[in-house]
Amino acid sequence: ARLFDYIIPSCRTVVPTRHESGLVNIPDSLLLLGRNGLRKIITPNMMKRKIRSGIKQAAERQEIFHLWFHPSNFSYDTEIQLEILEDSLKLVGSLRQNDKLEVQTMQQIATRI
Repeated sequence: ARLFDYIIPSCRTVVPTRHESGLVNIPDSLLLLGRNGLRKIITPNMMKRKIRSGIKQAAERQEIFHLWFHPSNFSYDTEIQLEILEDSLKLVGSLRQNDKLEVQTMQQIATRI
C-alpha cells in the first residue's frame, strides 16, 4: 500500500461494475493496514479518521465503502487493530440504526447491479 495515501484523511467510495462475463468487480476502498514494519508510522488515529471519512462519505452519497483486510493484518498490535475495527463498526452500527447506511454482503451488492 502507498503509505502517503493513509496520511490524507479523505477516502474513496466505489461503484461496482459487471463484466460482460457476468463477474462483478467491487473495488476496494481501503485496506486496514497491518501494524508491522513501516506501516506503524500510520497511527491508529490516522487510520480511524480515514475509515470514518470513507464510511461517512458512503452514507452521504449512498455509495459503497469497501474496507478489507486479511487475518494477518491483526497479527501485530492485535488490540490496537481490534480497537480500530471496533471504532469503525460502532459508526457503521449507528448510521445503520438511523437508516443512513445500508450494510450488504458482496453477494447482495452483486445481485443488485
